[in-house]
Amino acid sequence: MKFTLSWLREHLDFTVSLDEIVSTLNTIGLEVESVENPADTAGVPRCENRRGTPPP
Repeated sequence: MKFTLSWLREHLDFTVSLDEIVSTLNTIGLEVESVENPADTAGVPRCENRRGTPPP
């Protein structure tokens, strides 16, 4: 199951760090396989249109 940190914050009132959330979920038996940041664009190629014409 995937969910966002913002979704979790809507339903729970907490001020702990992401590491503490992951640790707690693992402790209660909900295995966290990975944590991804969709804003992390490392490795995503960037393109720029230098001709000034819209792409096809």
